[in-house]
Amino acid sequence: MSQQEADDGAALSQPSRLQAAVAGLRRRMKGPGGYYNLGNVIGFAVAAMQAALAGGATSVPGGSVLVSLKEYLVGSPSAVAMSVAMVIFFMSGEAYFKAWRDPARPYLGLVRLGDALSAVAALVLCISLILLGNVALALASSLLLVGGKFGSALRPGASWVVQLQGLPGFDPFRVAVILSRVPALLTIAAGLAADATSSAVLIQQVTLLICYGLWLRADLMLFRVH
Repeated sequence: MSQQEADDGAALSQPSRLQAAVAGLRRRMKGPGGYYNLGNVIGFAVAAMQAALAGGATSVPGGSVLVSLKEYLVGSPSAVAMSVAMVIFFMSGEAYFKAWRDPARPYLGLVRLGDALSAVAALVLCISLILLGNVALALASSLLLVGGKFGSALRPGASWVVQLQGLPGFDPFRVAVILSRVPALLTIAAGLAADATSSAVLIQQVTLLICYGLWLRADLMLFRVH
């Protein structure tokens, strides 16, 4: 057998890059961290792309996509706060991912670290929304998320189950996190109804729906931690 044939055989015996990528994605989807960060990546990528396209259409000659992205990330106090929140949310997602290396027994210390980082990120996000003028959304959504995540991070165990007569036991902090998604989803629906003919708005709102679906899936996975 020639060296070339041996090299070809070795290459064929190894998994393709696509197979390796799919396997890696499956590993990440075993816990909430993968769902959180997949939503973060999709949301950031679409928002950055729209900012770059808008900047390219309105910028002066000599402008570039990189300049537009820079303006999107650090162009205003609200954009800076949003960018900082995204970075911390990514860190939180990684903490959850590491906590779920053994899906049967999540590491509670890293779960609480992910909760704490999410709470900080949600607080920064709340500031960003207030700077943008979305005070009602900030108070209704972000503060529920902050309270739910901080409460989850500060409790000694994985969950705090409240048992009310006639109802199944539930964790009020995890419920608060899930409820925090409702105002944002209502805002998305209102945005679609108000400007359904705009392609930019449609892309943005559909992207947000996908992201919130992924984040809600992660919230529900955490809801079942005991």
